Amino acid sequence: MTQVQLNRKFDPSIYNSLSSVEEANNAVMAGDRIQDFLTDASELFFTHGMEERLGIGLLHRHFQCDDVEHMVEYQVNVDGEEALVTKPVSITDLEPAVPTIWSNSSTGFQPLEYSTDPLAVRLFWENEIPEDFLTKFSSLKTSSPIGEHLGLAIVHREFYKHAPADAMPLEYSNPSDRSSIVLIRDRAIWNEAIVTAWGFRRSIDPVLKCVDIQECLKRCHPATDNKHTITHRPGPPEHLISGGLGKSFADFRDDN
Repeated sequence: MTQVQLNRKFDPSIYNSLSSVEEANNAVMAGDRIQDFLTDASELFFTHGMEERLGIGLLHRHFQCDDVEHMVEYQVNVDGEEALVTKPVSITDLEPAVPTIWSNSSTGFQPLEYSTDPLAVRLFWENEIPEDFLTKFSSLKTSSPIGEHLGLAIVHREFYKHAPADAMPLEYSNPSDRSSIVLIRDRAIWNEAIVTAWGFRRSIDPVLKCVDIQECLKRCHPATDNKHTITHRPGPPEHLISGGLGKSFADFRDDN
């Protein structure tokens, strides 16, 4: 991947400055702003062939992150159900994780969260991302009135592939251990929640031959309906499933 713009050290102050999911959602959903942004972004992604690798994430935080922590996503069994759990991990605990969402700062693309999901790891390391794509995406964010709330993201997960056709990933918060948890839930519930990740794909239409589609890939229940929080008991970081992917923070952190 592009080492200069995407491989920078995590900065907890940038993560902690993010809006809540409700605040970010209110900002991007005003008027037609989000649709305008996604339309422009889809053209950029398809032009550079990035639609199968990257998408758009709603920049938000659930909890504060300490100076010695990274927010890392793991697949773990939660009360008998497989889930993706993102929680703060000490930087001394080297994990086979990669950045999966970035904001923009004066020094380039700043990682906000990491994941050990096998598909996310593969997509991160796949090959070089064109500098022209990154530059144009940064310009798109800068020119958009909602750009500060949207970021480049690896939005696909191996975990999602096991979801039934009538279900999708839904994110909750667990304040007791500062974690967020993604569970596979029925679309009837999912449709009521806040969209936090968008992807792009091409579909073959018999008349138009090819159609570009914007699709929601993950949602989060807002706190305002009392469904945002959930009680669960994942084990400590050393007991979480890491997948043995052979990479550590030290392999891709830029400490300069």
